[in-house]
Amino acid sequence: MLGNLPNFEPRPMVIFGAGASYDLKSEKEDRLFANANWKPPLSESLFDTNNVFFKPIISKYRKIQGVIGAIQKSMNQDKSLEQAIDEEYENCNQEEKDSLEFYIVDLIYEISKKCRIEVPANNYETFFRLLNKVCAEYMVVNFNYDYLAQRAMENSCSIIFENGLNTYIDTPRKLIQIHGSVFWERVGEKLSVGNYDNRNSGFAGIMPPLITGKRFACPDDHIDYLKNFVKEVNVVIIVGWKGLENHFRDNIVSLLPPLKRIIVVGSPDGGREEGKEVLKNSGISRLIPSSGRGFIGGFSNFLKLYPDFTKNLEEKHLF
Repeated sequence: MLGNLPNFEPRPMVIFGAGASYDLKSEKEDRLFANANWKPPLSESLFDTNNVFFKPIISKYRKIQGVIGAIQKSMNQDKSLEQAIDEEYENCNQEEKDSLEFYIVDLIYEISKKCRIEVPANNYETFFRLLNKVCAEYMVVNFNYDYLAQRAMENSCSIIFENGLNTYIDTPRKLIQIHGSVFWERVGEKLSVGNYDNRNSGFAGIMPPLITGKRFACPDDHIDYLKNFVKEVNVVIIVGWKGLENHFRDNIVSLLPPLKRIIVVGSPDGGREEGKEVLKNSGISRLIPSSGRGFIGGFSNFLKLYPDFTKNLEEKHLF
């Protein structure tokens, strides 16, 4: 057993990727959600033309039909979605790039609304309730476009994000929507917070999932807060993130000090090799000895096994 983390105040950075929203609720807890066609997609399913929930939304964006076909072809050659989009994005004209962003926003917004109604008591809600018992201050970096983590933080932390972009960083419990959010709207260079129920679909406030992207979609002052906070982080919790974004690795992860502990929450049937791959991709592996690394398969499973992340990690979860 790896013992409790003694004699220090945990200062965690939590990173959410697509796997966190995909595992919003376990199949045992909610069979309807497990089999729903409106389930938040993993990255490889973002352009699933066979999904009856996705299909009418895809059909609205005629300008990117060829782009989607090219992305699917690349993915059939064992490339990740991020690699496939990287290859195609640079060849897209501005109208195609805009349509690609609008499609992602449209789809994920509709999925968010559906999940908000059908899966109200979900893993994000449980996670923040438990985290608040352990930490008075933390930073959440969310790579997901949906607003499910945002809603859970509002419910648990008494934050109202609709009050403006400053509310994301003005409290001890901060949220960085690194790639933007379907909850946001952009007009020219001006970014603003929208409304949960009546989004203006004419504007997108996101950055497509590119490995080699050179910019973040969130405001510059959010990134400044993140860069300052990350220098004092001593625990990192990764849930459902592959660690593939080079820009984040080079500009944010590079600022991390040596860590006391890192927990990688991966796919439910994943294992230690998945955890090692995430740390290698992200550049975090150099920051912590193997005795401080834990891998747990599945968001639901993590919450069940470790309601307090500062407590004992079982030997079988070390990697």
